[in-house]
Amino acid sequence: MKNIFFILCLSVILNGGELEKNLKNLFPTYDVVSVDKLNSIPKSNLVVLMDKTSNQKDIIISDDSGKNFFYVKNAFLKDKNDKKLYDQKVEFIEDKVQKEVFEILKTIPQDRFISINSFYKDNKKTIYMITDPECPYCKKEMDRLVKYLRNANLKIIFAPVHGKSAFIKSAIMLERSKSIDPSNQKAFIDLISKYYDTNTAVTDDMASDEQVQKVFFDAKKIFSKGLVKSVPFMFEIDK
Repeated sequence: MKNIFFILCLSVILNGGELEKNLKNLFPTYDVVSVDKLNSIPKSNLVVLMDKTSNQKDIIISDDSGKNFFYVKNAFLKDKNDKKLYDQKVEFIEDKVQKEVFEILKTIPQDRFISINSFYKDNKKTIYMITDPECPYCKKEMDRLVKYLRNANLKIIFAPVHGKSAFIKSAIMLERSKSIDPSNQKAFIDLISKYYDTNTAVTDDMASDEQVQKVFFDAKKIFSKGLVKSVPFMFEIDK
């Protein structure tokens, strides 16, 4: 990671001037983190930008003037060195984002998480999952809980992006999880499966306003810096 950071810093120095000035005019709320020449496309550069407020980072391709740009994916680049460069930039961005999201999560009380021990008690890894019980993509991840628990401990926190029922389901799961031992994986899987089931209906009286408000404030904090743009959002750390 230090090597990647060195490359980023060096590339800013070498590719400054008019190009960087024009990029700043195009993106006034962003800083230019790095500019690197590409082999795949003549007179073009791979550029990493960072929002000054949220620290959100984006990768674009710019021409040498810095006046024209477009967004890019790895598959678009034909040169193997360009692909490697792109992957390094993505790794740098993802690592930074995950660390910053982890810092946000550390400010949230532990009782706001559902904590489940791995099937293997000596497991040193923990997967953090930011999720919404009414998100179909989140449900697909929850259907893989057994697989995840074989490889890591889990810490689940709710940040619903759907309607009130998603907040109620989240509050219910948090409350009921308090009486489950962290090593009782089956009980957690049964609880989560029930409330991620699209056929499970809930009513307002199944969770207190205070419990629902706590879920709302958790979600607000998680999304506040623009680092988490959607759910599910997952990352792994050493325990």
